Amino acid sequence: MDSSHTPLPGPELPAPLTIWLSYLLRQATLRAQDNVAEALAAAALRPPHNAVLTMIADGPLSQVTLSARLQTDRTTMVAIIDELEAWQLVERRRNPADRRAHDVTLTTLGAERLAVAHAAVFAADDSFFAALNDAERMQLRAMLLRLIAAHDERQP
Repeated sequence: MDSSHTPLPGPELPAPLTIWLSYLLRQATLRAQDNVAEALAAAALRPPHNAVLTMIADGPLSQVTLSARLQTDRTTMVAIIDELEAWQLVERRRNPADRRAHDVTLTTLGAERLAVAHAAVFAADDSFFAALNDAERMQLRAMLLRLIAAHDERQP
């Protein structure tokens, strides 16, 4: 057994579970997501709302594009956008190039709420990742981005 398969002490986990990186990543992700969800609640948002607002912060995107980029079912995306629109955080506008498509645009109120949400998420991340120093955080970020890119390249 090489060193990458050596069990490590963990939070009362059977040895194999401390070896499987995918399992550990999932456990860390669940805890991080709970932390972020709690922080976003202070901005009266849920993570999917924050994701949509963040995606359109630099300019309008179509509902179809949002669904694809966020890997969210189109019906679910419509429901998220309906909520954001009801709260006056986004507006739907017909795409001038394709009248069948709707672009989603951030409102002034949406931009203000997004700024509050981002501050909350950054604080939550700082709290969650406090066990890592800045260099370790940058290294983790780079490794995760590399894993995501490698996986995306393999997709048809």
